Amino acid sequence: MSDGDEFEIDPRAFLAPADGEPADHESARSSSAEGIASLERMERELIDVEDALVRLDEGRYGVCDACGAEILDARLAEHPTERRCEDHRTTDASTDAARGGSTGDSTSNP
Repeated sequence: MSDGDEFEIDPRAFLAPADGEPADHESARSSSAEGIASLERMERELIDVEDALVRLDEGRYGVCDACGAEILDARLAEHPTERRCEDHRTTDASTDAARGGSTGDSTSNP
């Protein structure tokens, strides 16, 4: 370009997907919400892993937080961040369901 030539950028280019089709704002909002939910889920998982590492360092890994019973190795192999034995996991889930909520711990699902 020589001096004096102007270059214009169409601001809609930033809103359209690479294939040049008009952007679907509803789809973008949905994707954004899904992305946020995914990040929140990953953050909870990271916190669960960090907590499991602390329990490991303290010698409490594989021990039920509620009663001190051993959590089965098979369960820990499948859900390494588990904090409850089978009895308390199902009891807690039943109690929570009766209250109409969830524990929020994705690892505590049977």
